[in-house]
Amino acid sequence: MFRILLVFVRRLWLPLVVFALFSLMCVLVYRRLEGLIWQDALFWMIQPHAIDAKRVHNSTKLFSIFVYCGVFGFQIWVAERVAVTIFNRQGVEAWRTMVNDVSIEKLRDHFIICGLRAGWPYRGGSANPIEDSVRADRDQRRIVQGTAEGQSAGHPGRC
Repeated sequence: MFRILLVFVRRLWLPLVVFALFSLMCVLVYRRLEGLIWQDALFWMIQPHAIDAKRVHNSTKLFSIFVYCGVFGFQIWVAERVAVTIFNRQGVEAWRTMVNDVSIEKLRDHFIICGLRAGWPYRGGSANPIEDSVRADRDQRRIVQGTAEGQSAGHPGRC
C-alpha cells in the first residue's frame, strides 16, 4: 500500500506545489484588491460564487474569472496525473496489487496455497503430480503442500 502511495506522490508533487503557489498568489491579490482577511480571500478563491458582483471592483471580477479558470486547469492537471499513474503499466500493476491485498484481507475461512498455477483448480488425477499432492488443513493454522512421499512443508498466510 505504501508503494502505491509513493507512486502517486511522485506523480502529483509538481501540480500540488504549483497549486499551492497559485493559491498563495490568489490570496495576496484578493487581499490587495478588496482588503480582505486571508480566510475570506481563500474562500473566494475556492468558491468564486460567493463574490457579490455588485460590491466588488471590476478588477476583482476579472481576476475571479482568471482564478476560476486557473483552478479548473489545476483540476484537469491533477486528474490527468492520476489517470496516467493508474493506467500506465506500473500504475495498473500497483492498482492490481492494491485490489489483491484488499481481497486477501477480506478473506475469512480460506487458505492461500502458493506455488500452483493461478486459475487452475485442483483436480485429483491430473498430469501434474504436485497438484495431486496438495492438501489444505482445515485447522486454519497451516497450509500444507505434501510431496508424493507424504512430506509436508508450507505455512498459512501470504506467499
